[in-house]
Amino acid sequence: MLNALLLLLVVPAVADAPKIDRIFPLGAQRGETTELTLVGKPGGSLKGWSDRKGVSFQFDEKSKKVAVAVAKDALPGRCFLRFYNDTGATKLFPFVVGTLAEVNEVEPNDRRDAAQKCTGNVTVNGVLAKAGDVDVYAVALKRGQTFVAAMNAHRLGSPMDGVLQLLDAQGHVLTQNDEGHGFDPQIVFEVPADGDYLVQAFAFPAAPNSSIRFAGAATYAYRLMLTTGPVIDHAMPLVAEFGKTDTVSLHGWNLPDVAQAKLTGTAEPEFLNTVAEAENAPVVRVVKHASLVEGQTQAVQSLPLSLSGTVSKAGEVDAVRIKAAKGSLLVNVVAQSVHSLLDPVVVVRSAEGKVVKELDDISRSDRDIKATVKLPADGEYTVELRDRFGHGGARYVYVMTCEKPAANFSVSASANSFVLTKAKGKSNPLEIPLQVERVHGFAEAISISVEGLPEHVTAAVVKSEPKGGSSKAVKLVLKSATDKPFSGPVRIRCRSASKREQFATAATGLGKVRTSYFWLSLMR
Repeated sequence: MLNALLLLLVVPAVADAPKIDRIFPLGAQRGETTELTLVGKPGGSLKGWSDRKGVSFQFDEKSKKVAVAVAKDALPGRCFLRFYNDTGATKLFPFVVGTLAEVNEVEPNDRRDAAQKCTGNVTVNGVLAKAGDVDVYAVALKRGQTFVAAMNAHRLGSPMDGVLQLLDAQGHVLTQNDEGHGFDPQIVFEVPADGDYLVQAFAFPAAPNSSIRFAGAATYAYRLMLTTGPVIDHAMPLVAEFGKTDTVSLHGWNLPDVAQAKLTGTAEPEFLNTVAEAENAPVVRVVKHASLVEGQTQAVQSLPLSLSGTVSKAGEVDAVRIKAAKGSLLVNVVAQSVHSLLDPVVVVRSAEGKVVKELDDISRSDRDIKATVKLPADGEYTVELRDRFGHGGARYVYVMTCEKPAANFSVSASANSFVLTKAKGKSNPLEIPLQVERVHGFAEAISISVEGLPEHVTAAVVKSEPKGGSSKAVKLVLKSATDKPFSGPVRIRCRSASKREQFATAATGLGKVRTSYFWLSLMR
């Protein structure tokens, strides 16, 4: 009995896996260090990880606070954070690297006469903490300025449908918005006179319920940009042709007359922000086929092609003429998923003007387009694009890709983190189920392996064959030779017989956003 007690005394204590519900604030200015509060049970010996280079962490003794340092040259925009110790890891937390100075909301600020004063161009980190909460901010503006107020909340996981109102000093509502970027509002205002103005922020639940009042909760965190400085809305073209597109133009507000970004020439998507102090960093996707811009498409085009453009006025119809063979044509329109205001509708017509097919929403919740059209014969066709409601404007941008369906594949997992456990000194193998999607007749073997494993953890390469059960699903099996702890990111590389490569992905919990970084924890 005594020996057993002595044995218990020498066994080292194992910290609990961190359980963090939320973080605040939801972002930080690059070049600065920001104190982040971790709400939940962080556990001991906490560490931090980000998928963005230039983000580092320093924890306090109790791990309730963490100093997040963002390098001055860190890419702006949304990234993900994860916190971990030797026992386990948290979920992914979206986090924004910003370019403007940052301030936190100071309560009480729920009345016009108690408005929080904001000077200069800033991003306010706030929370609509309870039902009925309204946050009010005061800004001094000058005649002729273009003022932009934009909320980033639902895009960062807050369950809120935000509303912004701009008021004059007497409390008259000058303008309001509730759908600037999906559920996140944005106001662009041409200032008519010098004076003090008020910005009111409130929200309804993104998932409607029976309540008839403003909503709020501890989870209703937001970032509110208040600026008369440069703001980038989008790049044009929205996709770049690999090896041929050198620069893209930047569009938004308070930008130089000629605002451009030079591409690096890589085959990877690029975050673009070359305007000093500008907020937002649009992403340009790189393609290996022709990338055209609306207005430069009078000639008949060969497939494949991507057309970037803007439905700039009410009733406008953009069109491109293509030469295509009989059979399937794949049409993909990206608009609302890049926060365009366009609700696209596409009509494919024959050379004689006859409608071959009209294309609309992917689903009830996805208003972009991805559909296949059966072309009846070889020849010329016109592909027309318009807004469903006949609207138009500077933010009604899109990229439409037309191509013959190409055989391809993707690999996905149902979770983005996994735990490999030990029992009685022996490793319990960890099985990671993977789903394999093969489209348009993809019929190659796919080899799947894990990268980033520590030396004492192994995973045999598995193969998805063109036919049989493994064509649609496989299992990776991970084993550990020791009980040495490990907690870190790994990636699952997938290579086809023709050496086509990609990484497996999983949902992040943030809409359609996916990650190729999986977290592996080895528990004793």
